[in-house]
Amino acid sequence: MFLFFYLASVLGFCIYSWSHLHLAFWRRAALPSALVAALMLCLTLLPLWHRLFLGKNQLPWLSLLGWLWLALLFWFCFSQMAVDLWNLTVYLLRLALGSKLPQLSISLKHGVWAGIAFVLLASLWGLLEVKSLRLKKLEINIENLAPELHGYRIAMLSDLHFKVGFQDIILHKTLQLLEEAKPQLLLSAGDFLDGNINHETLQHISRLDEITCEDGKFAVLGNHDCYSGIENSAAAHARAGFRLLRQETLRPRPGLSLCGVDDRAASSGSGFDKKAPSLPSASPVDFNILLQHQPIQLQEAQQRGYHLMLSGHTHGGQIFPFNFLVRLSHPYKSGVLHQLSESFWLYNSPGTGFWGPPFRLLARPEVTLIILKRKPDRN
Repeated sequence: MFLFFYLASVLGFCIYSWSHLHLAFWRRAALPSALVAALMLCLTLLPLWHRLFLGKNQLPWLSLLGWLWLALLFWFCFSQMAVDLWNLTVYLLRLALGSKLPQLSISLKHGVWAGIAFVLLASLWGLLEVKSLRLKKLEINIENLAPELHGYRIAMLSDLHFKVGFQDIILHKTLQLLEEAKPQLLLSAGDFLDGNINHETLQHISRLDEITCEDGKFAVLGNHDCYSGIENSAAAHARAGFRLLRQETLRPRPGLSLCGVDDRAASSGSGFDKKAPSLPSASPVDFNILLQHQPIQLQEAQQRGYHLMLSGHTHGGQIFPFNFLVRLSHPYKSGVLHQLSESFWLYNSPGTGFWGPPFRLLARPEVTLIILKRKPDRN
């Protein structure tokens, strides 16, 4: 089913975009139009046949080319949809108002050139934004927090998606920001690994082992960790100095409880099972943190006594306008601390790295620093 919707979507983008190019430039030139159509089709299907035919021997540069193309295709398709919607609106208004409305429609050729300009601008912006990793500080004011936890510093990474050769700049900046944050506890909210590991990947990941925290470093599995193989992901986390929490609860220090659960993809050998993880009950006396890759089961987490849920997964949409589409399945905006009740907060990180194309557009990446504060007594 996933493959069907994937093919239907990308082929729809490809055909729609090609039709605009054909009508704008090659309406009377069959051969150039056919050659462009063949090239666009090959590039659109590149991620799929690359995985099917090369399997574990995938070429990183070929994978990158495929994802780059899909991002550019999506942006161009979106631009042409915007032009067509504008022209349709103008047409309907002219029908209603007659000749009173001036001719404001955009020609096919001008629309295509505007789309190409938008793609170039979005690509440049996306490359700059993916490198603009920042340290985002959040303070949570909590009633009845243990006095010794006042000012406690928790850093969180999410969605690094480690792959060979594509994370050097992000990793270097991440290490700098963690040094600046000086956390007492470091958490990773999943999708740490993306693909197979080898000696080069492990060397790359091991740089995170340089970061030490007095109360430890803990992580959970994300869906891409499961797709990459749980054993591979466990090895990658161990090399980086993280302890994986799999349906496990511990106390990093008195008054603070941390529970980590697998992503729901871990419950199936294929990695695509949709069964949600079972949440253990939280401590009745501690401040309870739930670390879970996807921001789901919010009501259950509240009922089981958790106070703070930390997640990732959505990337904030990663590239505009996916940030609006993501909200359809995950209504709570990423990058915002949501207080859902008097004693329950949700923070869904927009992520630290990227997946697929090396772009971020209106979804700035971050290392999150959460500072716990004891709220003064009302009396």
